[in-house]
Amino acid sequence: MPRKKIPGYLLHKARNKGRAILNGKTIYLDGAYDSPESRAHYDRIIAELLTKPERPDLINVTIARLAILYVDYAKTYYRKDGKLTPEIGQIRAALKPLIALSASTPVSSFGPLKLKRVREVMVDKGWVRATINDHVSRINRMLSWGVENELVPPQVHQACVAVRNLQKGRCTVPEGEPVLPVSVDDVNATLPFLGRQISAMVRVQLYSGMWPQEVRLMRACDIDRSDETWEYIPHRHKTEHHGKQRKIFIGPRAQDIVAEFFGDDSEAYTFSPLQAWEEANQRRRVARVSPMTPSQAARADVTDR
Repeated sequence: MPRKKIPGYLLHKARNKGRAILNGKTIYLDGAYDSPESRAHYDRIIAELLTKPERPDLINVTIARLAILYVDYAKTYYRKDGKLTPEIGQIRAALKPLIALSASTPVSSFGPLKLKRVREVMVDKGWVRATINDHVSRINRMLSWGVENELVPPQVHQACVAVRNLQKGRCTVPEGEPVLPVSVDDVNATLPFLGRQISAMVRVQLYSGMWPQEVRLMRACDIDRSDETWEYIPHRHKTEHHGKQRKIFIGPRAQDIVAEFFGDDSEAYTFSPLQAWEEANQRRRVARVSPMTPSQAARADVTDR
């Protein structure tokens, strides 16, 4: 962005007064030329010029208005399979302290000190360091979107990005508890209490390292079984929006489990929710102690057919 040209302090000989030319208009300064009164008037004019917004139309764009527009945009962007992703909830959480402190603040006057004050509110709430850093990044992401859509002056975003993350060991903000993997012994202890499909899905994840969504969406047509080790390429996965392909290798132990659930339709999901529901109903009927009512028996008879 080009810098504003500062008007010079000029002499009007006929009047012996100082003058400055702003946007083609001559402004005559108070007092005699080069007097303290004249110099003070000139300084006020220059200060007003330098602090005037580059985009006067942005004066009425407040932080609250920007947040409303950004959340509306985020609802269309952060979607997967037609559903909102958890990121929407994280964005709302990040914006709450910002709105509480600066809802009526014009975006043109927002800056690093105000952003750090918002961060202090997050600290006071007891949030951990990583969460606070992530939420500050979300606020900066909103400012970046505002620049892209000509709602935020570029210098506002550039200044706020200069706010450094809270560093581990260099601040008093608590660290979050690490998320540890469930022990294999605990996993094995739960298997007898799971249905056939769920138990198989858990074991396949344990042997292959795939994500829950990937085992849930597994289809025979997505698996290359031409080699000793199968290659599973999910048709949908966590990082597909980055244009990346996810490849999962399935070894012999997982192969034996998966093969049991393959059906005639290669495009059908390997682990059928309907089949799992029917088998669960069957187990409940077998374990039932009290006799069925006539209506329940009639429904069970229809289901068995």
